[in-house]
Amino acid sequence: CPANYNKDFSHGRNLAQVTHRATQGVISMREYIREKLYSCLQRQTIGSHLQFLISVVLVTVSISLCLLYTWHERELRLVESEQTMHQSVVQQSQLIGEWFRDRADDLETITRLQTVRTGNLTGMLNDFQAGLASSKEFEGYAFVDQSGRTVVDTVAPPGTDVNNRDYFRLGMAGQSVITGILTGRATGRRIVILAKPVFDYQNEICGIVF
Repeated sequence: CPANYNKDFSHGRNLAQVTHRATQGVISMREYIREKLYSCLQRQTIGSHLQFLISVVLVTVSISLCLLYTWHERELRLVESEQTMHQSVVQQSQLIGEWFRDRADDLETITRLQTVRTGNLTGMLNDFQAGLASSKEFEGYAFVDQSGRTVVDTVAPPGTDVNNRDYFRLGMAGQSVITGILTGRATGRRIVILAKPVFDYQNEICGIVF
């Protein structure tokens, strides 16, 4: 072969080798860049997932705390309402109890009047009317004799039979009585009766006042 041909062939082979190496270098660089990009994208994806999960957890915890706080506030308000209602009921009960005790004392004063203990019907009626004029706490007074009939009454004509009423039987047994709500036999109205026994000067029960 001619010398020039050998030189040209050798030069061509060297060029091919250089070109192949350059191509391999480019491919290697491309794969390296691809791996780096994939790695970066993968890290970003994992980070995004972590941020999403953290956000979900935070939102869930926040909602749970809000619900818990709302429930707790509701329970506190219910407890406060129950306590306020209980205190109100207790106060009202105390006031009602005090009112009935005061009225029982007033009625006790009536039973100790001379006209009542001696059975002076005219004087008793006058004393009853005077007591009603000085205090509006009672609607009326009545005196019931041992037979169970009213003989003095500031609300209705005398003669109403209460012989079978519990307050009469208990009063004649020496007990003071506060009834529940009753229907008055003389008036037909809803009433509450305070009844006390009347003792004469021989300390015998001669009737009741209500």
